Amino acid sequence: MLKQLYLNGRAVPVPVPLITLGQALAWVESTLVLTGQSITRIMVDGRELSDEIFTSPSITQQQIRKDTRLEVQVESALDLADQLIEAVRNFSGVLLANLKPLAVHAWQTPPKEEPAGLSEAIYDLSIIQGLIDQTLTLVLDPEINLGVLGVYKNELRLIREALASARSQRDWKASAKTLLNRLEPELERLNIEGSSLQSMIFTMRSRDQNQNTYAAAASAFK
Repeated sequence: MLKQLYLNGRAVPVPVPLITLGQALAWVESTLVLTGQSITRIMVDGRELSDEIFTSPSITQQQIRKDTRLEVQVESALDLADQLIEAVRNFSGVLLANLKPLAVHAWQTPPKEEPAGLSEAIYDLSIIQGLIDQTLTLVLDPEINLGVLGVYKNELRLIREALASARSQRDWKASAKTLLNRLEPELERLNIEGSSLQSMIFTMRSRDQNQNTYAAAASAFK
């Protein structure tokens, strides 16, 4: 029987008899996962299980030993939103740092050549769009308006299409203008919006943590 497991990196004693992996996960969900949280990662003896795998009967019925190392990552929608927005801001920051040199290089590149870094910038824009898409699937408190990110996603899509079109025509001057006149200010605004959203998430997460602490303390005195 399992003696302990690891929740978000911290060892947690298991006071009940758990024979199978399915029993262990059910106990985690019913006992350790708070309202608004969900299991986002499971590792068994160093092997990560995908969503499809850990719901299959062959896995849930798998026997676990007392020394099985079961690691569970639990996060809330707020945690996931914060991580995704941070990733968006990181990608945007890297793009911004290289934007002016890339635009200058594109402006000076003859039509027969291709400015180094342009195709990578177009690809990075698709990554940012994908991260925003993932963020928009999260359901948060109405106080945090993630929907505003959809406006930036649409504008970035139009910019990416403009860059791709200019690239297909080998019009590097048009690419340079798009980079400086459209992409740079859009990424700057996106970074500011992302920072504002993260501040609201931090405030709400602190409030939720306090509420959970009070609830736990109240139940302890019952």
